[in-house]
Amino acid sequence: MHGFGHIEIPTRNFKKAKKFFGTVFGWTFQDVPDMDYVLFRAGAKPNGGFYELKKMPKKGQVNAYIEVSDIAGKLKQIKKAKGKVLVKKTDMGSMGSWAQFATPDGCVLCLWQPAVKASKPKAQEAKASKPKAQEAKASKPKAQEAKASKPKASPSPADLGEPVPSE
Repeated sequence: MHGFGHIEIPTRNFKKAKKFFGTVFGWTFQDVPDMDYVLFRAGAKPNGGFYELKKMPKKGQVNAYIEVSDIAGKLKQIKKAKGKVLVKKTDMGSMGSWAQFATPDGCVLCLWQPAVKASKPKAQEAKASKPKAQEAKASKPKAQEAKASKPKASPSPADLGEPVPSE
C-alpha cells in the first residue's frame, strides 16, 4: 500500500465536468447523490472524484490521497517527522476514512484508508450455497420478498461486534 489511491478534482458544475472529462479523456462516472459527489474512472489507477464548489480556489485545487491501512498510525508518523495534521481522521461511512496533512515544507496531501469489508458469517455462507431445489421450497411470497428487498443502512463496526476506533 502507500501508492496514490484517489484523486479529487474541484468543479463548479458536475454536468460540465462529466462532459469535458468524458469527451476529452473517455472517463466514466458514477453519481453519489447523498454525498453531493461524482466518482470517476479514468481507465487506469488512480481513479477519483469531483467535488462541487461555488468558486474555484486559486491554490490547493486537486486533492491527492495516499492509500494507507492505518490512518491514525500514519498521522503519528507524520507528526513525528515534523509534518502537520490539517484534518484529523474523518469517517466516510462504508467507504472508508480520510485525513489531510502538510509536509514540513508545506505541501498539502491527503490520506485514505478504505473500509474493511465485513465477511459473511458461516450461517450466511451455508445459506448462500443451498441447492436450487431447496431455494424454491424456501422462497418467500411476493409481498414478503418486496418488503425484504428494501435497502438497509450499512452496519457500523459496533453493530458487527468490531472495536470502534477512538480519536
